[in-house]
Amino acid sequence: MLAAEVLKQWQESAVPSEHSPDSKVLSCSIGICQGLANEFDSIDDMIRRADEALYCAKKQDRARYVVA
Repeated sequence: MLAAEVLKQWQESAVPSEHSPDSKVLSCSIGICQGLANEFDSIDDMIRRADEALYCAKKQDRARYVVA
């Protein structure tokens, strides 16, 4: 999956974090909305679902992706 490859590449790049007390490198979390266009009421509905997936990924841990 593309998200897994993005996370792998991001982790390998080890971008320094100057402001995080928790980590010395920046982390990446990804929220993905999956479905057919007719399954959503609007583009805003798709974005809302992806945003919910993103926050779910962030709650689980660093460097995760969640598919909604």
